[in-house]
Amino acid sequence: MRGDSRIRRKVVVWRHAWRVSMILVAVGGVCPLWAANYTARQIADENYFNRDPVIGESGLVAWTAYLQQEGEASASEIHVFQDGQHRSLTAGNVPAGTTHYRPQVYSNSVAWVGSYPYPPLGQENWVLREVSSDQRDTPYKELMAFPKVVTPGEENAAEEIEAPADAAAGAPAGAPAGPGSDEALPDGGARRMPSGAMEIVAWFGTDIERISVDTRDDYGVSLWGRTLAWQKAKGFPFGWEIMLWADGEMTQLTTNFFYDMGPRVWGNQVVWYGWDGNDYEIFLHDRAAGITMQVTSNQYDDVSPVLWDGTIAWEAYPGAAAEIYLWKENRFRRLSDNPYDDLNPRIWNNQIVWQGFDGDDFEIYLFDGEKTIKLTSNRFDDVNPEIRDNIICWMSYLENWDSEIFAWDMTTRDMVTLVDAEGRAGSVPGRLSYNDVEDRDPQTAGGKIVWQADQDGKSLIFLAEPMR
Repeated sequence: MRGDSRIRRKVVVWRHAWRVSMILVAVGGVCPLWAANYTARQIADENYFNRDPVIGESGLVAWTAYLQQEGEASASEIHVFQDGQHRSLTAGNVPAGTTHYRPQVYSNSVAWVGSYPYPPLGQENWVLREVSSDQRDTPYKELMAFPKVVTPGEENAAEEIEAPADAAAGAPAGAPAGPGSDEALPDGGARRMPSGAMEIVAWFGTDIERISVDTRDDYGVSLWGRTLAWQKAKGFPFGWEIMLWADGEMTQLTTNFFYDMGPRVWGNQVVWYGWDGNDYEIFLHDRAAGITMQVTSNQYDDVSPVLWDGTIAWEAYPGAAAEIYLWKENRFRRLSDNPYDDLNPRIWNNQIVWQGFDGDDFEIYLFDGEKTIKLTSNRFDDVNPEIRDNIICWMSYLENWDSEIFAWDMTTRDMVTLVDAEGRAGSVPGRLSYNDVEDRDPQTAGGKIVWQADQDGKSLIFLAEPMR
């Protein structure tokens, strides 16, 4: 054994596979031990353009696969890699020519956004609930796209407003043609113009289920077990509401004049940020307790919340720069305090990572529950961190060139070192990818890491996992 009490970790690099080993760092003279070996391989179909990889703690990987470049007229599918096998989850199981993208994974379940034909009138599974009449005499009156708005069960609650002459212009094919047709909805109320047919879709290991069925766009799904949260478009003149689906029971969590966005679900709780008439604030719904509360109330924007077991972290803009805040057990804590931006918080097991500018470039920071640690310190940008199951990964623009994937093992307090087939060690600790293309959007769970690599006009998905 070497006198410095360290053992090199080895990696054997094949065409699409590396063998990665990690070590425990000696502390107080304790001899280091070998940790798990890793392999990495390309798991996507090279005939597709592959985007948005995500992974669950069970090892299930899902991503969006386009036949043509994203942005062109191209249908997209949801592809998965499970138990060593790659397949399309949606091909042959959804209407032909539809678009399915941005999956989220929890354990062996997947949820995503998919386009569907408009349902026949009267067959929607949700009619957007309107703001009650006693809330309409506010400084923030909602602009109406139709001549009237009627809340079910209220008499004379409608406010007569002249609709724009082109109110029905631009309605998607198959949508109700205008205000008159909308009066035939099940509750008899006029509604805003339909916003689209993007729906929330889920797969819980058997059949694909269409969760939302209406003529309003649904986006930004978050998944935990058989609980989903997302944002539903109100339609012209815009705005969003937060929706919750819990094992077949659907609930509209917000009903207001404003924008509510970015929901994240954990167990029985949902967090999001919403406009309160002055700025964006953080909101929390606890389904078990049956309450919804406004977490923040200040004079600046609080956005992009993440949630873990009742602990919330988010970006706040108390000044010119963004800072990271934490809320736990009704107590606030400011995790960053400097003149630069701190962004993109992620949380796992009450530990939080983010990217923060240090005056020269972006670095990765970790709050371990007690103190803040600066994980990286170099002369190039480290961004888009993720944390889960004792692994932290991120993108690094090594030498200010193309981005590479880096990782840090929280159990060993050490980074990964790659060694090629000839036994030559990689020069940069923590580096998982060695190439001249963009390696981006890393995600981690169950000790595994996935990312997207853009190369040769295509985009591929790579998976690094422990050797058995």
